[in-house]
Amino acid sequence: MKHRADYRWRRIAEASFLMLLLNVVAVGCREEKPAAKLVPLEGRVQKIEPGPDGTGRIMVTYRADRGGHEQELEGVGEVTRETEIVIDGVVSRLEDIRVGENISGDVRIEGSGASRKQIVLRIQVDRARSLDAGSN
Repeated sequence: MKHRADYRWRRIAEASFLMLLLNVVAVGCREEKPAAKLVPLEGRVQKIEPGPDGTGRIMVTYRADRGGHEQELEGVGEVTRETEIVIDGVVSRLEDIRVGENISGDVRIEGSGASRKQIVLRIQVDRARSLDAGSN
């Protein structure tokens, strides 16, 4: 009777050790990906490259504070089928945006270095406001 109980506890201990070992190996092998960062988009459209199915790329110039100095920078964002595009309150397409228009929205930045991607989540164009800003 005692032999059977010892055998059972030994099997439980072996199974527990094996599960612990598998968990350590699985966690240790997992590659850490940097968390995606959500940033606001606000700038002037410089170039639009429409692609198939409403996808494409948009180049925007924007102002940013770099080391205490405001600079004008350029960014290129990937427009996906999930990107929400609204012009004057109406759902629109990438092709409806005009070069030179002021836009706002949200961009998700994924990865870093050479593998960095800027995915545009939302683009909003207020043409009345854009015209007012252009006349000053």
